[in-house]
Amino acid sequence: MEAPVLTAVARLFKVLSDESRLRVIEALALGKEMCVSEISEHLGLSMTSVSHHLGILESMGFVAHQQKGQHVYHMISDDCLMDVLMRARNHVSGV
Repeated sequence: MEAPVLTAVARLFKVLSDESRLRVIEALALGKEMCVSEISEHLGLSMTSVSHHLGILESMGFVAHQQKGQHVYHMISDDCLMDVLMRARNHVSGV
């Protein structure tokens, strides 16, 4: 792999190495759009923490958002992300 690709892959794994971010992804993977307050309540994390993690995930293109009225809803925007996580889960489970 070329250096820029290696750097990008390393950044991807660094972003996914945070357990709270993985929990946010799993909450969004339930298939519905969620606002920060819903994710916060679902995971027991502060809204500030959830917003921080969503910002990082969005900067990587993993999550997108859409404003509806006064609320901003977040959703998974990269199907490849779910494939990577499923493969990682299978790997650690011995599947």
